[in-house]
Amino acid sequence: MTIFFPVLVLCLLLSTFGTSQKDDTTCSEVVPLLNPCKPYLLGIMQVSSDCCTAVKTVLQKAQNVKVRRDLCNCFQNMIEIRLNPNRAEQLSQVCHFSTPFPYDKHHCNK
Repeated sequence: MTIFFPVLVLCLLLSTFGTSQKDDTTCSEVVPLLNPCKPYLLGIMQVSSDCCTAVKTVLQKAQNVKVRRDLCNCFQNMIEIRLNPNRAEQLSQVCHFSTPFPYDKHHCNK
């Protein structure tokens, strides 16, 4: 089982990488939105309602194919991360959401 999307979410949390997008959503806009998830994804705390709300807010921005592709590519470009992969994998279950992103990092164009 691949945990591509959750790992990418974590990358956003732990990176200051910013890639401009042509649509309204950019990496630099998404990173601060996901800060409430950082303690959970690092294995420090249990998931908070603020984290779940933050992830859902980011996912709401991915309502069209262009934005989903741009965010997926943005996530792929994130650099080294230090996270708890089990927590990353469980984030969508714990927060009760599904992702519009592909789980395979090689298929952002889907």
